[in-house]
This record gives sequence, structure tokens and C-alpha cells, in this order.
Amino acid sequence: MEQAPLGYQQDLDRKAVTRFARAVEALQPGAGGRSIAKLLDGRVTRHCALNWKAGRRRAPKWALDLLAAKIRAQAATPLAIAAEIDRAKERPGMQAGAINLARYWARPR
Repeated sequence: MEQAPLGYQQDLDRKAVTRFARAVEALQPGAGGRSIAKLLDGRVTRHCALNWKAGRRRAPKWALDLLAAKIRAQAATPLAIAAEIDRAKERPGMQAGAINLARYWARPR
């Protein structure tokens, strides 16, 4: 590690972004302590959630699993909507009037 002037170490307070912080940012960018606590279904305090996000403490496995499940659910919803759109039939458009008129004249009397 490079040394700063006078023998001080450089950037002691900077840590890499934690997995917990990346998961929270994926779900809710810019989330604060209360928002993170809500993401975890109120199972932790906001102070604890902020400590996990900042990397001062390690987040437990259950919290990471819960966030991973929410990310998967969030990613599955747009895919389901896209699949529903793909299954939709083409609308007749301008021919709808002619089709309806032909059905009307072809009806049994």
C-alpha cells in the first residue's frame, strides 16, 4: 500500500461496496435506514441496516437471502408481463367493421 506524507496510511476509511449494499441499491436506489428496514420486513432496526450497508458489520445470511429473493421476484415480474404481451392476439384494426358486418349478414334469421 502506498504511504501518504509523514507516514500516514492513505484511505483507511474507504471500503469496497458490500454485497448487502449492492443488493439494497438494486432493489431501491438511494435507500436510507428506514427504507432498508422495510425491505427486510422490519426485522432489524435502521441503525443495524445502515451498519450492514456501510460495511461496519457483516449482514447475516438470512438478510442476504431475503434480499436475493426480492430481487428475483422483481426481475420475474417484467418477464411475465413481456410473455403476456407476446401471447396477445393481433387486433383486426380497420377491418373490424367489415368483419362485424359480415358476421351480421351471415347470422341465421
